[in-house]
This record gives sequence, C-alpha cells and structure tokens, in this order.
Amino acid sequence: MVGLLAGPPAAVAAEKALRIIDSDTLDADGRRVRLSGIDAPERRQTRLLDGLAWNCGQVAAENLRAKAQDALLDCVEEERDRYGRIVATCFLGDGTDLNGWMVERGWAMAYRQYSESYGTE
Repeated sequence: MVGLLAGPPAAVAAEKALRIIDSDTLDADGRRVRLSGIDAPERRQTRLLDGLAWNCGQVAAENLRAKAQDALLDCVEEERDRYGRIVATCFLGDGTDLNGWMVERGWAMAYRQYSESYGTE
C-alpha cells in the first residue's frame, strides 16, 4: 500500500497492490510514481560484464521489487514530470528512504542534474 503526500500533507492510500514498472518507477493504484533524485537502468537495458550481456535493468527492478513490493510506503510528491508522473521520495514503513536505498546498493545512480539528495561526488 502506498500513501502519497503532496503539498500540505494529505495522505491518499492506494487500494491496489503496488507494481514495480522499472528500476525507478512504481505504479500505485494506477498512478505512476517516479523516484526522485535517482536514475536507474531501464528494464531491458544491458551492460557487458566479463564479456557477457548482463540484464542490469531487470536485476535492478527485481531488487526494487524485493524491497518494496509488500512494504507500506509513504511517498512525498515533489512535482510532476513532463509525462505526468508523480516525482516523489518514497519511504518504507521503517523510515528507510527507498530512493537512497537504490543508490546505496548500486542499483541506481544519484541524478544530480535534478537533485543533490543522494551524493555530491
């Protein structure tokens, strides 16, 4: 379940299960939520690892799914992007910043062009 907080805090609870779209995008009751301040590989994106194609996008999305799929999330809306998605920072029930968790684990990079929330290197 996801609660979305926008402007003055007003929680909107999702009735349907959270669905992971890709490594930095969630679907909460039909609303697309883009994780703010991070950039992660697309679902079909690959990289060469030891000369072999590695499905980094799929693996990153699977790790996000494992962490967030059945968790209670509170997402704080920051803005809407040009595609109409909610851009938000999402927190697990234990207070873990999900966006930061993706960066810390190496499944995403800090997207410093838009935010300095996750590293300044």
